[in-house]
Amino acid sequence: MIEKNRRRARSIWRTVLALGVGLGLGHAIAAEPLYVFPLDGTGEALVRPGAQPEKGIVYGRETWTKGVSGQGLDVRRHAYDQATCFVADALKGLNPQAGTVAFWFKPHWVENEPGGHTIVSGWEKDWKPFRFYMTKNQWGMTDLSVVAPKQVQILKKDIFKKDVWTHIAFTWDAKNDEVVLYVDGKPFAQRKVPGAFSCTSVDAVKFALGDGSSDRFKAKTGDGVYDDVRIYDAALPATEIFRLVMDGNAQALEPAAKFPGLDFAFACATNRLAGAAPLVALAAGEGKKTPRLTLSAMGASGRLGLVLETAAGTETLESADTFNLRVPVPTAFTVEDGALVWTLAGAEQGRIPFAGAAGDFAQALVAPGVRFVPKGKLAKSSFFERRDRIVCAPGEAALWDLSDAQRRTDGVRRGVTLNGYWRVQPVDDFTLAPPTGDWRYVRVPGSFRSPLWRLNELKDGKIAPPADVDNYKGKDRTHYRAAWYQRTFATPENAAGDHIWLNFENLNADTGRVYLNGKQICAFRQDGRKYFTTIPNARRLDVTSLLTADGTPNVLTVYVDRHYTALWKGQLSIGDHNEIALGDVWLETAPGGMFLSTAVALSSYRQKTVTLRARIANPARTRGAARVRFAFARDGQVAYSAERNVVLDGSPEQKVVWTEEWKNPVLWNVETPEVYEMRVTLLDRDRAIDSFPARPFGFREAWVENGEILLNGVPTRLRMWTSPGLTRLRYYYGTPETIGQYVAHIKEINYNAVRFDPLAKFSQVSWPEYLAACDTMGLYNLFPMPPYEDEPLAPYTEDVARFLDVYGGHPSIIMWYTDFNTCSYSWNQDPAKLNDTDYVPAWHKNERARVRQAEKTMRALDPTREIFQHAGGSSGPIFTSMNYQSYGTPLQEQEDWPAQWAARHSRPLMVVETAFPYPAQFMHFDNPKLGSLIPEHAARYFGDAVYGRETDPVPYYSEWTQPVARPMNPNQRALVAAHHLRVVKAWRGYGLNALGDFPGARDLTLTARTFDGQNVVWNRSGAVKTAGLKPDNPEGSSETQRHLLTDYSLPDYLYDTIREVYAPLLVFLAGDPKDFTNKDHAYFAGEKIVKSVVAVNDHVTPRKLTCRWKLRCGNDVLAQDDFTFKVAAGGLERKAIVCTAPETATRRTGRLEIEVLSDGRCVKTDAMDLQFWPAARAPEWSDVACALYDPAGRTAPVLKAAGFPFRPVEGLGDLGEARLLIVGSLALDGTNAFLQAVEASGAIDRGLKVLVFEQKAGALPGFEMVAPSARDAFVRLPGSPYVKGLSDADLHDWRGASDVMPAFVLSDERTPHYPRSKWKCGNGGMVSGYAIKKPSRGNFRTIVDCGFNLAYASLLEYRRNHGLVVFCQLDVTARYGKDPAATHLVHNLLRNMGNRFVPVGPQRAGYVGDDKGAALLDRLGVSCRRLQPWDLYGNAGVQVLIVGAGPVAKDKEDALRQVVSCVETALFLPGAPLDLLPEKVQATPRRVYRASAPENEPAFAGIAAADLYFRTAHTLPVYTGAPDWFAAAKPALMGRLGNCILMPPAPESVDGLWNVEKLSRVWSTILNELNVGLAEDSRLFTPGKVAPYAVKPDPYDGDAFHNW
Repeated sequence: MIEKNRRRARSIWRTVLALGVGLGLGHAIAAEPLYVFPLDGTGEALVRPGAQPEKGIVYGRETWTKGVSGQGLDVRRHAYDQATCFVADALKGLNPQAGTVAFWFKPHWVENEPGGHTIVSGWEKDWKPFRFYMTKNQWGMTDLSVVAPKQVQILKKDIFKKDVWTHIAFTWDAKNDEVVLYVDGKPFAQRKVPGAFSCTSVDAVKFALGDGSSDRFKAKTGDGVYDDVRIYDAALPATEIFRLVMDGNAQALEPAAKFPGLDFAFACATNRLAGAAPLVALAAGEGKKTPRLTLSAMGASGRLGLVLETAAGTETLESADTFNLRVPVPTAFTVEDGALVWTLAGAEQGRIPFAGAAGDFAQALVAPGVRFVPKGKLAKSSFFERRDRIVCAPGEAALWDLSDAQRRTDGVRRGVTLNGYWRVQPVDDFTLAPPTGDWRYVRVPGSFRSPLWRLNELKDGKIAPPADVDNYKGKDRTHYRAAWYQRTFATPENAAGDHIWLNFENLNADTGRVYLNGKQICAFRQDGRKYFTTIPNARRLDVTSLLTADGTPNVLTVYVDRHYTALWKGQLSIGDHNEIALGDVWLETAPGGMFLSTAVALSSYRQKTVTLRARIANPARTRGAARVRFAFARDGQVAYSAERNVVLDGSPEQKVVWTEEWKNPVLWNVETPEVYEMRVTLLDRDRAIDSFPARPFGFREAWVENGEILLNGVPTRLRMWTSPGLTRLRYYYGTPETIGQYVAHIKEINYNAVRFDPLAKFSQVSWPEYLAACDTMGLYNLFPMPPYEDEPLAPYTEDVARFLDVYGGHPSIIMWYTDFNTCSYSWNQDPAKLNDTDYVPAWHKNERARVRQAEKTMRALDPTREIFQHAGGSSGPIFTSMNYQSYGTPLQEQEDWPAQWAARHSRPLMVVETAFPYPAQFMHFDNPKLGSLIPEHAARYFGDAVYGRETDPVPYYSEWTQPVARPMNPNQRALVAAHHLRVVKAWRGYGLNALGDFPGARDLTLTARTFDGQNVVWNRSGAVKTAGLKPDNPEGSSETQRHLLTDYSLPDYLYDTIREVYAPLLVFLAGDPKDFTNKDHAYFAGEKIVKSVVAVNDHVTPRKLTCRWKLRCGNDVLAQDDFTFKVAAGGLERKAIVCTAPETATRRTGRLEIEVLSDGRCVKTDAMDLQFWPAARAPEWSDVACALYDPAGRTAPVLKAAGFPFRPVEGLGDLGEARLLIVGSLALDGTNAFLQAVEASGAIDRGLKVLVFEQKAGALPGFEMVAPSARDAFVRLPGSPYVKGLSDADLHDWRGASDVMPAFVLSDERTPHYPRSKWKCGNGGMVSGYAIKKPSRGNFRTIVDCGFNLAYASLLEYRRNHGLVVFCQLDVTARYGKDPAATHLVHNLLRNMGNRFVPVGPQRAGYVGDDKGAALLDRLGVSCRRLQPWDLYGNAGVQVLIVGAGPVAKDKEDALRQVVSCVETALFLPGAPLDLLPEKVQATPRRVYRASAPENEPAFAGIAAADLYFRTAHTLPVYTGAPDWFAAAKPALMGRLGNCILMPPAPESVDGLWNVEKLSRVWSTILNELNVGLAEDSRLFTPGKVAPYAVKPDPYDGDAFHNW
C-alpha cells in the first residue's frame, strides 16, 4: 500500500511539473515547489529532480483519512498523553527573501471556541533569525507571522469552518516588504513592514504541522486534517495560487468529440466535487499553445473558477454562484471591447482583458464524467416550468391578491406593494429552476435565513407555522445560503402611454436573478464590490411589454444568494441573522420610460450654494432633451428651486451635477434641526415623467478652521456616543417607532453626536430610519465612507460617488471618516505628542497614502463635510486619538491629558474612542478568568470602606447588563461616576473638540435598566401587504430572538451623572483659572484662595450666566459675592473666585459653594470642601541629637525651615552621639554603603532611630516598590503619633507638585495602547509618588497606605529591638511650608522621632504545639523558643505563649491551662485545643469571602479590610458559641477572649488571588502589636539579604506593568 501511494505521489509531482501533459493544457507552472508532501499514506516529501530526498515523520498514532486529493493526514491530540504529530527536519533551500507555503486544511474545531492550535510552523535553530507560523488563538483569531528577522504579523478571523476544507497559502516577499495570506485561492489579507526581510539566507528549516514538538504530552497540534502541503522558494503570484486551488484534484482532461463553441451547457455526474478539479478546457487550434480557457470546479466552495492563458500572461476569475453540477450549467464567452466576458446561466461573472477573438478557440477538452448538453435539448427541459409557471395552491391567490395591498403616490409615481407572503425554497446551490419539493411561505421584505422570519406552511389555505420552525428539509434553516422566491400578480390597469415598473428597493444579495413570465429580466453580481450592502441594490425594471394581457397572473421568480456575513464561535450570529434578502417590492406606473435613480443636494454655508446631483436611469437608451428640477419646501410652500436641462446621450445611466446660489437658507443644527422637504422631478419637455421620493433636507456645512470644528461658522464640540450598535439589536428590531426612542435616549443623556460603526458587509437594517430620525430630531453623525485599499481608482471613485448619492443627503452626517484604525499608532494617545502634526510613523506610510487617497476622492465629490481618520493621530485635519487608560493612570493625569494640546494646538483634537473606564479595565489583565477587580481598584480612591460594600463573592460584573437582581455594584458605580465627574468635565474644560465614549451601546446599561433574553420583535404585525419589515418569529432560542433590550422608561444607575457631565451647558467649580484641574483644598490662615467657575457652552447660541458664591465655615458665611458673564456659542470661560482663608487657632473645615443662574433659572449648584489651618509656624525643639545624611541636599532646607537642629554626616564614624539619623530625600541609590554599615553596626538594635524620607524604586533593595503616583492615601493606624491631627481628608491632592519623580514621561514609540500607553503628564497634587509593597514578615506597622488593593505603604514603621526606622514615602519634601497637611506631618515625624523615647524591645515568646505550627511561625520569622513539658510551670518564662495543635499530652493539659491563664498573652493558632480557653468556644466551618477586624482592639489595630477580603468564598473555621464579651472579627475568624488571642486561618490554608500574602500580613500585624520579635534576620538596606516578605509578593498592581 505504501509503495502504491508513493507511485501515486510521484505521479502528482510529475503533474505539478507539467500540468500541460497531465491535464492536456500544455503549460507548466512558473515556480516549481521545493517540497511537496502529498500525505497519501506516508510523510515522504517529493522534491525537485536532483534534490536530496526528504521525509516528514509522523509521530504517534497515524490516522490517514480521505483528503482533497487521495488521502489526508489527521494531525490532532487524541488524549492528554496521545497525539499525532508531523515534523520534517532540516529542509534545505528555503529562501528568507521570498517563499510560499500552501496546504489544504480541514479543522475539527469551531474558530471561536476556547483553546488555541498551532496550524503550521517552520523555523531555523532557536527560532531565529528566520521563522514562520500560523496559529489559532482562544479568541478565534488566526495569527500568521513571518519573521526574517522582523515580525510581519497578520491577525484575522472568519477563515476556517469546522469540518470544511480550506486552502491556505501565504507568501513573503522582501521586494515588497510584504506577507500575503490567501484563503481558497483569493487574497485575504496582507501586511507590509519596511525592512522586515533583512535575513538573506538560512541553513536548514524545521517544518511542522503543529508546533514542531513530538512530545505526546506537550505537543500543540492543528487538530485537523491536512493534504497536499507545498513549500516554494519564491512568492507565487495570485494567479498561480488560484491555480493551486483549481488543480487540487489532478485528473486528466480528454479531447471532446465535438467543439461546442463559446456558448454551451455542461453537466457532471455529481452535484459537487470534494476537491478542486478542472472540468472543461477550450484551447487554440493545432500547434498553438494559447489562448486557453480552463473552467474548474473549486471543490468544497461549490464555485466555478476560470483561467485564461494568453501570450501576455494568465488571468483568473471565480463565479459568484455555487452550482449543483448535476444540473446543466449554461456557459457563454463573448469578446466585447477588448475583454472576454464570462456568463453563467445568463449572469455575467466578470471580464478579463483579451486582445484576441472568439474564433481563436477551436477545440475542447473535458474531464471524466463531464458532458456537454445541447442548448436545444436544454431549452425543452421540463424543469423550467417550475420557474416560469405557477398552478396556485389553495390560498395562494388570496396571499397574492393586490386589492388589499398598500398603495402609494409620490409625485408622478403610483404604486402598489408586492410585499406579503411569497413562496420560498432555501437551497445550497444555483440551478436553472427551483427544485421540486417543499415550498414554504416567508414574509417579504425579510430573510429566508434569519430566525426572525418563519418558513411558514400553507394548511387548508391558511398560513400556519411549521412543525419544526428551526429546520427546513432536515437542515438548520440558518445554514442555507441561497433561496428561490416566487409569487404571482395581476397586470395593473394603467393610463395610456404609462410604463409599468417592478421596483425592488433592495435585492440584497451577492448574486441573483429575476425572472418574469419565463424571461430573465435581471441578473447581478456584487460580491466583488466592497461593502456592497451599504448601497442598496435597487433595481427598477421596465416590464411594460412583458406582462400578460389576457388576465393570466404574471409569474415572478427571484433567486438570491446571500453569503454568510457573520459568525460567532463558528455559528451564524446576529450579524447574519440581522440580514435581509429582499427589501420592499413595488409594482409602479409612471409616464416615462426613464427615471431618477438617485438625487442628493449638498449645501455650502461658506459659499451660500447648493450642489445638486442626480442620476437618470435610461434603460431604453433614449436620446434627446430632458430636465431635472429640485424643489425645497417648508410648511407646504416651495422656498427654493433649481433646474437643469440635460441632453440624453443614450447611456443607460447619466449623471447630472451642478451648483446653484442659495442666499438665505434656514440653517440646520442639532438644536434647531430645521428641514426642508426636497422633491426632485424628471421632465420631458414640460411633462413630469418621474419624481424621486420626497426626502428631508437640511442646509449646513462642517469644516475645520483655526484649530476648531465649525458648523455653519459656529465652533462646535462633539459629545460622541460611538458605535450605535444597530446590528446588536439594542432596540426593537426593524421598527421605526423604536428607532425614534433610541435616538431620543441618546439625546436625552446629552450626547449630541454619534460616531457610527465602521462599514461591514451587514445589511443596513434601520440605517435609513435611524438617519432620518437624526435628521429630524437633531443628532450629528460621523459616518464611515468606503475605505481605499489599493484597488483601481476609477471603480473606487464610482463606488464612493454612489455611496454619497445614498447617504450624502442626510444633514445629520456632518463628517466622513476614511478608515478604522488602519493609521493608528501608540503616540496618538501620548499627551506630549498631541500637537506633533509632523510625526509620521514609518510603518504606516502606505496606510496614510490610502486614507489620503480616500479623503481626496470624497472631498472632490463632497466639499461640504469634514473628513478624518479614525485614531489616525496626525494623519488628517483633525488630530484623532484612541485613548484607553487603565487605573494605573492616576485620575489627575487622565484629567490633564489634553493640557499640553490645549496650550498651543493648531488642529482640533478628537478622541474617537475612550471610556470612563473601558469596561474590561475592571478585569485582571493577566487572567480575566479571575474575575473583576472592582473593590481592589475602588480602594485606590475610596479607601478601606469599599470592601465592606461588597455583597457577593467575586463582584458581579457584566459589560452589557445590570440585572435587577444583581444591580450595579456600588463600588463600580462610584468608580465609573468618579471617572465621568472628573475626567469628562476636565477634558471639556480644556476645550476638547470631540469626545467619543466608545462603549456606546454598553452605556445604555449605565443609564437605564437593561434586560437580557428579551423578545426583540416589537409588534408581530399582520399587515404584511404594507411597506417595512415585519418579522413574525420572535419565539426561539437564538441570540437574535432573545437579546438585550434597554428599557428607557426606567432610568437608573449613572443616568444623572452622565446627563450632568455631557450637558450642553456644563458649569462646575474648579481650581485656579490658570490651573483649573488643581485640587488644592488646604490653606494656612490668611492665604489667598483662588478658584474658578468653568462654563462650557456647546449650545449654538450664547448664554448669559450669573454666579453667586459663598465661603462657609460651619453656619458662618465668611465671604460671598456674585458676578455675571457671557459665554459665546461654542465658547469656554473660566471665571475666578477669590477669597481669603480665615484666621484660626485650630484646623477647621470650610465649604465653597456656587449657584449659577441663566435667565433667572438655576442651572448648576456645586461645592468643594476646604480645610483651614493655623498660620505656618515651626515648633520649638529641644533635646534633639540628630544627624542628617543628605547627599542630594533636598532635606536640609526643610529642617532649617522647621528650625530642627541637625548636623550633616557622611559615614558611620560621623554619627557620634546622635539618637536620630535622618536619611534625606532621594539620598539612596540601592547600594547604600553608609546605611548598610549603620545596620551592621547594631546601632539600630541599640536604640538608634532612623527617619528615611522619600526614595525612588530600587533605592531600598529589601523592599518591593511601585510608582503609583498616588493622589490619595489613607490613614491605616489612626492612633499613631505620626498622623496625630490628620485624617484621610488631609491625605489627598496636596498643594503644589511632587518632585521625586519626573513630571512628564514620553511613552515608548510603539508601546501597546492597551491596557494603557505608559506616559505621564504632571505631578500636581501627588501625595505618594513611590510606595512600598506592604511587608508580610517583620515588625512593621503600616501607618498610611495607598494604591491598588491598598497593598502599598506610604508611611511605614519598623521596630528592631530598641530601635525605630520610619520610611516616609509621602512626598513631603517639596510641600513643606506650602501644604498644611504635609507640613503638619513633617512636624509630627520630627517631634516623635527626635525625642528620647525608644521601644522596650520584643516580648519573650514561647511555642507549644506540633511541627506544622512551628513551620508557620518560622516562615513568619517569629522569635520564640519551643517549650518542653518541664517548661509548663509558672508562666514558663514567657510573656507570650503561642499554642498550636497537639501542644501537650493529655496528662499535661492542666498545667498548660494554668500557664494560659497566667501569661500576659496566650495566642491560639488554628487547630489549637480550644478547651484550654477560659470560656467555651468552638470552631465551626462557614463559607466566608470577607471579614472585618475586631473594632477598638489594640491587638488587631492596623489590619486593613483589604487583607481580609478573600474575593471568592472559602470554607473557613469561624469561632462560635463564645460569650458576649468575645471581641471578634465579623465574621469571627479571629478575636480576643480575655488574655487569649484566637488567630485567623493560616495563610497557606486560604488559596486564591493574593490571599496567602494578605493573611501573612494579618498575622505579622497581630504579632507586631503584641510586640513579638519578627524576622530579626531581615536586612533593610543590604541587597540580597532576607527580604521582609513571608511569601514573594505578586507584582500585579492592576495595571499589568510587569507583563510589558
